[in-house]
Amino acid sequence: DSNYPMEIVKEVGVPLLDQVIKDQENKSVRQNIFSELGMFCDDPFLLFNVEPSAEHHYLDWNTHWRNFRLMMKVTQTCKLPVVLSLHPLCRLKDYLFAEQEFGVIISRKNKIHELYPLCAGVLSFPCSTNVFAELFDKPLVIYDFQGLARVGSNRAAEFRLPNALIGDEDVI
Repeated sequence: DSNYPMEIVKEVGVPLLDQVIKDQENKSVRQNIFSELGMFCDDPFLLFNVEPSAEHHYLDWNTHWRNFRLMMKVTQTCKLPVVLSLHPLCRLKDYLFAEQEFGVIISRKNKIHELYPLCAGVLSFPCSTNVFAELFDKPLVIYDFQGLARVGSNRAAEFRLPNALIGDEDVI
């Protein structure tokens, strides 16, 4: 749309995934990640991408915590262990209660892109990292309190990903 000369555009991947992809077959790397989570190597788990709605200042803290607690209750219906991936803006100390209250595991050392290839599936808010689900062939369910992935949303093309199931506030 910008009339930028396409002949000088180079298509590339996501550089932060280069090492993650190389490490997928490295058992010691996988063992270290699972050990940090308190799990046995290659145990299946649900990866939960925590929405930083209050940290990003698009929801107040009361609404943020109400939504977070609701989603934690949803994860309790899952028969797999649940691993939380905190956004870099999220402070670990603010979320520690979830381990005791809901029985989830917070990943302290590994980021979402490092956990994606190891999980059995992902529960996420509309997020740029959701494209990793297709790359790593993981089932993705998007919880969408803001209606960003809703049909007709001006951001739907960005957040309605192929094969993802979407639960908006009417479903949640």
